[in-house]
Amino acid sequence: MNNQIPINHSDEPLRILLVGMTGAGRSATGNNILGEKVFKSELSSSSVTKQCEKNNATVNGRNVLVIDTPGLFDTSLTKYEVIDRIKRCILLSAPGPHVFLVVVQLGRFTDEEAEAVRIIQAVFGEESSTYTMALFTHGDRLEGRNIHKFVRKSPKLLSFIKTCGGRFHVFNNEEKNPEQVNQLFEQIDKIVTGNGGQHYTNEMLDREKEFEAEKGHILKENEEQRQKKTETLRATSEGEAFEKAKEKLDSEYEQQARWQAEKNVRMQNGGFSFLNDSHDCCYQLGLSHKNLKLCNAGLVCNGLIPMLY
Repeated sequence: MNNQIPINHSDEPLRILLVGMTGAGRSATGNNILGEKVFKSELSSSSVTKQCEKNNATVNGRNVLVIDTPGLFDTSLTKYEVIDRIKRCILLSAPGPHVFLVVVQLGRFTDEEAEAVRIIQAVFGEESSTYTMALFTHGDRLEGRNIHKFVRKSPKLLSFIKTCGGRFHVFNNEEKNPEQVNQLFEQIDKIVTGNGGQHYTNEMLDREKEFEAEKGHILKENEEQRQKKTETLRATSEGEAFEKAKEKLDSEYEQQARWQAEKNVRMQNGGFSFLNDSHDCCYQLGLSHKNLKLCNAGLVCNGLIPMLY
């Protein structure tokens, strides 16, 4: 039986938050979604959007709210200024966005664009991954080619889409086609339904800040131990082998600190012990953060997931 709750089209506005590189076409996408030119959109080497902006309209009978954000890696703003302004945009999307649309220009995929999802997760937390979808602009560049075949030819693009939960859509901002907007809404509705009808919340952002603060304390406490292990690696390897081994070591310390931080914060906030037991078990199994919701529900180690193997 499906107990998931779809968004109520007549009452609650569909809240869409646009993020992406400068020049990816965020503002043009916002205009296309709303069916009118409300966001400033022009060719520029720096982001046209300097502050978070929101506009809403009734689209195909439903209330839609779009929030545009400053371009990531904007040449006229520091990285920290951009991140700070994007954080503030959550207030404009109150009580929270239903989806983070990561806008990427088709055919111009760079390492910086791959970094976009990691920045979103760093700002909004791991939970934001279940609310994230890639949106490729300039769909006309496909020239009739199948998007799935196009994507499969690029390992980097595939990896990027994976960080968006495998969710993506193609847009042609040169074509004012209501059908492509309807198809986008259908994709977003699936995300909303998959999240039990829920949206991303300020509480999630506050919880993420707690997790990161606690993680920082744990990493600081373990720094001396990590340095000793790094020196051991340096003595037994060199060059590329050392760099790979160090990267793996740092990643393990980061992951372990994150998991310990989440456990500590939950305990401090009066979390139930069985959640922390399953949390520990998940870590021992090496499950990634995307399995955290299952882990916290006690499904991984309390009987459900083992039955699937």
